[in-house]
Amino acid sequence: MNSHVVIEVKEASRFERLKRTRVPRWVMLLITFVPPMIFLAIAFTGCGQDVKTVEYYKEHTDERDAKISECLNNPGTAQGDAGCINAATAERHSTDGIKTNKSGGKTMDDYVESLGR
Repeated sequence: MNSHVVIEVKEASRFERLKRTRVPRWVMLLITFVPPMIFLAIAFTGCGQDVKTVEYYKEHTDERDAKISECLNNPGTAQGDAGCINAATAERHSTDGIKTNKSGGKTMDDYVESLGR
């Protein structure tokens, strides 16, 4: 009896060849540690800014007006800027307690205060 065993040899796919290759240790360290370090560097870039509070802008009207004019000159960046938001809030809630909008009408805060809540 002549029995022949046929063995099929399949060529490895590109992924299988890549999976079998050894990656040097320094490459693995770069892949593991460099992206988180870059992320942390970007995340902490804006932490050095000194953002003034609403109370600060209520007391310092000249700085508040300067910040508001600066924010009006850069409307694209002003929307997310905490300093611009705080200065605008201080403008709305000025130190004399009057809370009116630009047209001179009452705001919702005035109605809530008149109800005694």
